[in-house]
Amino acid sequence: MYYPMMINLAFFKCLIIGGGHIAYQKAKMLLAYGATVTVLSPEFCEEIKCLEGQMNLLKASYSEDYLLAFQLVIAATNDRACNATIGKACKKQGKLCDVVTDQALSSFLVPAGIRRGDLIISVSTQGKSPALAAKIKKELESLYDESYSDYVACLGEWRATIKKEIKDEEERRRLLKYIITLDQETLKSISLKELSRVL
Repeated sequence: MYYPMMINLAFFKCLIIGGGHIAYQKAKMLLAYGATVTVLSPEFCEEIKCLEGQMNLLKASYSEDYLLAFQLVIAATNDRACNATIGKACKKQGKLCDVVTDQALSSFLVPAGIRRGDLIISVSTQGKSPALAAKIKKELESLYDESYSDYVACLGEWRATIKKEIKDEEERRRLLKYIITLDQETLKSISLKELSRVL
């Protein structure tokens, strides 16, 4: 059973072992969330080479010594035995590790998900059916479109204003619950005074 949580990748140095397409996909996602990424492999696909300015490429074969400087590791080579060796070494060293070819050796999984600015929705079947997770992700993409990026940002601004200006805790709670019933245009045009009068 995996515990769902959000991780601030700024606290982690991330190592991806493998130089192919899967390693590229993992690197691209980590970079999108602000991670410091190193990719270790004897060879790199062209997609990874194109990201060289955004991350470190270490052209070498895997050795357990490379794990020491990193807190989060993704084993994404095309060799299942090598991936298993990496997973076991990470467990021994207390590293967070995703072994792409063996869930049993992974201490974390990356769920399917969508991102709309600061709105992040993740879906996981704990590895039981990635196809179902992908299907639900697709449904969520149409339900929560790109407009939610601005909407969530607007709600964040309102939350900061309400917390600063409204001292009564109960009134603050009522306002915070109420604003999520309003659309973005209303939120942009209404004043705090008008909002308070509604309640």
